[in-house]
Amino acid sequence: MNMKITTTLTLLLSVTFLCAQQTITSADNGLATNPLIWDCTCIPSPDDEIIIKHDITMNSNWVSNNGGSITITDQGTLIEDNQNRTILFDAGAAFYNYGNTTLTNLAFSGGAEGHNHANLDLDTALWVGPGSMFMNHGLTENVDSTYIEGMFMNEGTYSYGDFLNEGSLSNTGYIEVDSMYNNEGTINSSAGNITAMDFASNGTVNITGDAYMIVNNDFFNGGTLQLETGRDIRVGSDFLNASEGDTAVIINNGLIEIGNNFNNADTLRGSGLFCIAENSTNTGDVKGELDICDNTGSSIFDFNSGNIDVTVTNCNAGCNVGIEEKSPLKINIYPNPVSTLLNIEGINKGKVIINDVMGQEVYHSYFKHEIDVRGLKNGVYFITVQHNGQQKMLKFIKR
Repeated sequence: MNMKITTTLTLLLSVTFLCAQQTITSADNGLATNPLIWDCTCIPSPDDEIIIKHDITMNSNWVSNNGGSITITDQGTLIEDNQNRTILFDAGAAFYNYGNTTLTNLAFSGGAEGHNHANLDLDTALWVGPGSMFMNHGLTENVDSTYIEGMFMNEGTYSYGDFLNEGSLSNTGYIEVDSMYNNEGTINSSAGNITAMDFASNGTVNITGDAYMIVNNDFFNGGTLQLETGRDIRVGSDFLNASEGDTAVIINNGLIEIGNNFNNADTLRGSGLFCIAENSTNTGDVKGELDICDNTGSSIFDFNSGNIDVTVTNCNAGCNVGIEEKSPLKINIYPNPVSTLLNIEGINKGKVIINDVMGQEVYHSYFKHEIDVRGLKNGVYFITVQHNGQQKMLKFIKR
């Protein structure tokens, strides 16, 4: 993973600090290094409590430390003058954004903390060091590289780029990244969604509550992956569960859909369903009351040289819930994801059925152009539209 975090995160502010620690508030729009825009008629020091209520242009790298803080109010903006500006929060400093902030790099170390409640645009990198914390309550976007060694808490929307977690990640919102690597860290997602092009973990991943996960390409698990009842993980291509020390464990009590091949070399257990579109191999242990459904054969796995408990079943639940059916019906649904009303276009009559990820029917009616989904829990659902003896199944996300 190319984490573009360089020595820019240790740059010191290149201006002269003239004032002792104090609370300083912006008095006008302008450059951050202009004393006339601050109510102290001075240049803020790293340990000052700085409140930004105006449009401030950051024309130098910035350090906040020793209990200092920067707060951008809902009336303020902090925007860099070029694409090379960094703020380092260190030694217990704090960052609060209620307005609009645009930077290249944002870094936290030494017990510092950050809170984004509104709009934060980072061109290159976010780094949260050991003992530090970043909480995203609003929108943080355009981040090329994210490196977490401390604590990252997301209840808003966070995107894009590569994400490396070596600390603790807690998610109740929406994270959309290119690749995500959980390197001996912990990921707890209890609501919302994590979407990645590729995902790898040798740490701990828990998908619980109303959360779900989508990996468009490949998924590698070398640690502990736990999926709660009613939760869904969808993998677009290959899924490998393996590790050198036999520490790769998947506890599946929900639904794991795999769009291509699945290879288990360690341990599977639980009471959920594996839905596998192509080839499957087991050289490890499969325990509990799992239901393994391989669309390419009649046995539990295409190739097995491992151990399978007699309580493991072969495709009892079926796999149709994970496959969008090909159909001559020209039907579209939007918006997707949806929060309130799901629109259906293409036909004027018929029947509509909605199933959850475990195949349970949660809604049915005669055809409507709009379906109110506000009563559904957040997650992945399958809608089947039937018309003149034909039907089409589509997937949508309720959030």
